[in-house]
Amino acid sequence: MKLGLLFGEDIDATTEDFHAVLSFQHKLIQEYLAAVYIAENVKLDTAGSFLTEAFPSLEQIKTHIEVVLFACGILADSDARDSLINCVAKCTAEYNYKELCDGKDIGYMGDTSILERCQKESGMPVYTMNKHLSLYPACRKPLTEVLSNTEVAYIDGIAKNDTLQLSASEAKIIVRFEGRSDPDSDSDSDSDTTDDNKFDRLWEALNSINANVIALHLNDVQSANETKLHNFFKLEYLRIQDIFCSEEVMEDLSHSINSWSPQPQLMYCELGMVPIPESVLTALSKCTKLSTLKLSWSGVSGKLSVLMESPPPELQVLSLRLCSLQAADVDLITQAVRRNSLNKLQKLHLGDNPIGEVALGFLLEALISTRAQTNLDLLLIYTGADEDGSWTELSDQFISKWKKRFKDTAIDATWNW
Repeated sequence: MKLGLLFGEDIDATTEDFHAVLSFQHKLIQEYLAAVYIAENVKLDTAGSFLTEAFPSLEQIKTHIEVVLFACGILADSDARDSLINCVAKCTAEYNYKELCDGKDIGYMGDTSILERCQKESGMPVYTMNKHLSLYPACRKPLTEVLSNTEVAYIDGIAKNDTLQLSASEAKIIVRFEGRSDPDSDSDSDSDTTDDNKFDRLWEALNSINANVIALHLNDVQSANETKLHNFFKLEYLRIQDIFCSEEVMEDLSHSINSWSPQPQLMYCELGMVPIPESVLTALSKCTKLSTLKLSWSGVSGKLSVLMESPPPELQVLSLRLCSLQAADVDLITQAVRRNSLNKLQKLHLGDNPIGEVALGFLLEALISTRAQTNLDLLLIYTGADEDGSWTELSDQFISKWKKRFKDTAIDATWNW
């Protein structure tokens, strides 16, 4: 019997008898019986193939979440429980990795909510380590054990007493480090427990084994180490925000990106509230797989020429909000559009910059002439310029004019809140 029939799927005129047996007025009963069927058929020797057929993806698990939760509860005291949890963990890891590869913002450790619910329902401690995905230090295992026994490791800080004596590992590593006060610290000056000290220890440990770091999300970490990424040549996702450092320190980032040649893997880069020297933009332009570039509060005005002369060929999202852009900067973007160098662009966010209606009009004209029938999302909030050179709202006349021009195009513009 197909599992789809138990879920109420793939029912047609040839399966009316099954429909009569398996459909109930209350869907919850049908979901419970499907869970019973699954639980009875999760055998240790065939669990992998059986569960892969039933739940090949996290989307499928979400669609039938009640069935999965019922099955977790039924298997709570069974040896087969881990097989089902591992299936959910594998689908979760694959889903989050796909989101990362698609240039999505995985932010705070990605989507692990379904895994947490399944672990809780099965009686397993939330964040328990498994072979497909582990959340460290929440799993309460030493990092060396996590890396040696899991495929994807989410590192969110480090455990206070972990020695971090690491050995080589093939595990994909996603690091998120948020600068914050340590609840275990007796004082702000405790050098052994400050976030920066922990971050430096983690950084040294990961560098010592050339760890397979594929994603790095840092916020408010007061250390020079965060821009030294030479050994992490497999990095695909980079997000650095609110780091107080100089342009000289950020030069380390450009050196690192250049050292990843000839084929940098970087696909997503977000830099916010950090100084960005021209060398970083030059290095990013050489990242042939880069599809998302977000810069904000970064002061790149006067530096865009090095990026627009040869933009990354796969660039789909370019966000330059709050970058103090002037008319001359947008002229460079306009020239790149006219050269068709941004032919894959799907989102262009220029909000909160004193660009001015003249330069913005030239850009919009270029987009219509080259991208009229291509889906493009524009964010143009507060891109007008007043006499003092500050950003302001665009005039109603300007907005009305371009709304009419965009009417028969695939370009969608957001003009104001």
